[in-house]
Amino acid sequence: HRVDFPNEVVFELEVESDSPISEIILFYRLARQPVQVYGYPDFIPSTRVSVDFRVRTGGANYIPVGVDIAYHYRIVDGEGNSFETPMYHLEYLDPRFRWERLREGQLLVLWHGIPESRVRQVAIEVEGRIVEIANVLGLDSVPRMKAVVVSGHLEAARSFPVISRTASERHIYGGFAFKRFDLFMIAGLRADGMVHEATHLLIEEVAGSPLAKVPAWLNEGL
Repeated sequence: HRVDFPNEVVFELEVESDSPISEIILFYRLARQPVQVYGYPDFIPSTRVSVDFRVRTGGANYIPVGVDIAYHYRIVDGEGNSFETPMYHLEYLDPRFRWERLREGQLLVLWHGIPESRVRQVAIEVEGRIVEIANVLGLDSVPRMKAVVVSGHLEAARSFPVISRTASERHIYGGFAFKRFDLFMIAGLRADGMVHEATHLLIEEVAGSPLAKVPAWLNEGL
């Protein structure tokens, strides 16, 4: 695979067979989504084939930074024989940077260009506040979540979803939360901002769980 950030991920495959290859299917799944997506790369049947398949990650097909993608191929030859490759994994990140990772409790932080000691200090504070908020919301446990810290507004402009040109130019949005990926993004290492985005994930966790005891005051707000 090759990440052309922030536009697409290109999956590349070379395969050889004694019998001409008639069909190749790429299957992929975003994070822990229950739906598996598939696609058919175009090629001319042959005993040796090179293909690529492009998954758009920008615009209407936006995928946030930090999402895990699992993928594999099914290959079928002209005699009806089929072969499935092992599962491969990638983390969708801007390849221009050297990303680092730190886990504190249920919070996994991805960042670059910031001293680890500072990130750890903020992560400890944020994790403690997340636990307090989860208790207030009536959650029995804190779900795992991933925080992606981008360095300022220039990187945020490339990484965040485009709401509108005016909003982007005025830097109105400092972060975004994506419950379906259990992930949030934040511009700059800010404890208050991280807690704000994490709270969005926790509230959606409560709203979407039939087992959670939703507080009356929150239920009215929903």
